[in-house]
Amino acid sequence: MTQAMLVVNPSSGKEEGKNLVGQLVTVLMDQYDSLSIRTTHQEGDASHFAREAAREKYEALYLMGGDGTINEGLQGIAQEDHRPTLGLVPLGTVNNAASMLGFSNNYREAIQQFSQVKRVKMDIGRLNDRYFISSVVTGVLASSLKDVSSKEKTQLGFWAYLKEALDALGNDRAHPFKLEIDGVAREESLSLIVVSLGPSLLRIQDLFPEATIDDGYLNLAGLKEAKLGDKLGVVSSIFSQGGVVNTDKLDYTRCKSCKIFPLDPQVANVSIVDGDQGPGFPLEIEVLPSHIEVFAVDK
Repeated sequence: MTQAMLVVNPSSGKEEGKNLVGQLVTVLMDQYDSLSIRTTHQEGDASHFAREAAREKYEALYLMGGDGTINEGLQGIAQEDHRPTLGLVPLGTVNNAASMLGFSNNYREAIQQFSQVKRVKMDIGRLNDRYFISSVVTGVLASSLKDVSSKEKTQLGFWAYLKEALDALGNDRAHPFKLEIDGVAREESLSLIVVSLGPSLLRIQDLFPEATIDDGYLNLAGLKEAKLGDKLGVVSSIFSQGGVVNTDKLDYTRCKSCKIFPLDPQVANVSIVDGDQGPGFPLEIEVLPSHIEVFAVDK
């Protein structure tokens, strides 16, 4: 008997999460013998339900929510021997992971797309003692993004993040970091560090054009100290040249693992992991190649 579990964050989808469950059930009801629905009420629920689905050997686990809900569900299955195929149902603000799998940012359109999907392998990352599916950000942008409130996410959506990102660009201060990239150490003064899985970030597609969701690599980009005009030039060159490349203001490398240590005690001790606040320094990051199976749009 084939079983699937649906884990829904009722406050996602601009507070419509609970009303969208019925649409997903209609799409999936002919694909499984049994559908179980779980509703989250507090932090940790999605991880608990996901672990239950793994240990009870459910065939599939659908996570209905934003990147934070998906990340929490990932924690529940990442270390399990049996990992259900994940359905990333995008009901959040950015939905970056789902976008890499071809899903629309329109909630109802995305749910309908689950009527025609394929199963594919996907890398995930390990950060210290937790896991991520999209990105890790630290530096001035992380300090700004952690201040985006739930109310701003609901009212402004993606633009709430864009506003904070533009404000962060105005901060021209860089801090010294020690980086260990695939075991090789170096020191750099950087204002922003991004470690991304796959080709997109903040739903900007092909930002890392060499990357795929299952290539077994991390994309590490560090923005050096620069005035606002130079930073805007970096952003402009990214779009005009078709993605992130090495410049005198931007370090970019692909690696299997990295460690990030601040050398300045005044640097903000914060990271943003899959859109939510993550652990402080030091950050030890590695890729787990093809660690999970997910549903992608079958075009």
